[in-house]
Amino acid sequence: KQHQQIFASEEVVRCQDCHMPLVEGNDPSANMQGMHRSHRFLGANTVVPLLVGDKEQLLKTKQFLQQNKMRISIEPPRRKDATQTLMALDEKLRTDTQTPYYFYLGEQVAIKIIVSNIGVGHNFPGGTLDINEAWVAFTVTDASGEIVFQSGDLNSDNTVDEDAHFYRSLPIDRAGKLVWKHDLFNRVGEAYKDFVPAGQSDILSYQFRVPEWSKGPLTLSATLRYRKLNERYARWALKEQYQPIPIIDVARASLAVPVKIRAEVEHF
Repeated sequence: KQHQQIFASEEVVRCQDCHMPLVEGNDPSANMQGMHRSHRFLGANTVVPLLVGDKEQLLKTKQFLQQNKMRISIEPPRRKDATQTLMALDEKLRTDTQTPYYFYLGEQVAIKIIVSNIGVGHNFPGGTLDINEAWVAFTVTDASGEIVFQSGDLNSDNTVDEDAHFYRSLPIDRAGKLVWKHDLFNRVGEAYKDFVPAGQSDILSYQFRVPEWSKGPLTLSATLRYRKLNERYARWALKEQYQPIPIIDVARASLAVPVKIRAEVEHF
């Protein structure tokens, strides 16, 4: 895992430009064009509209989170050993200028996934990192739908696979125990903390073996997912008001990778 260089724009964007955009209306504060600042203050809180039954606010919050301000991409596994033809060919005749990518059956492969914060004016996720839950779900399936590799799936109890890569914090107290009830006055540090800064990218690495039984192409799917409250805290804090907290797919990417059989080398 590593951070890419900063690519943020120098253009100044204020908090209200994102969270209180101009909308049409008959509000007394409207300007000459009939526009005024929205007071919905959309952000990442899906819990409050869920509990009060405000479906419109919940929908608009979901749409706000999916405004393409976070992106996820899969780096194609281009090969230095790729062979496009076994015949001598004048390089001037080539039409494909990119190195091809593919997997061999039985091969141990490495994949890089890039999570980019291209439009959020602050860290992602922001706010209460200890109870917010953002993570990358990465799945590899073959042409018949069989799972080759999976990380970040949901468990039967609605918790997230602990081997997933999370963007969150795990505060600890003086005894080294997890402070999970948001009682941060007991916090003395973090056992883990990660987020994507504004205008930066995070590079994640995954490794898996291509099974001999897999049928090509392999489909690689990566999703950046967000839940306002993690499952453990939600059940404890909401008690009898508990409902499954919506999981928002903030960004998605997929890539199909051909699978080949490695040719045997003949010895003379």
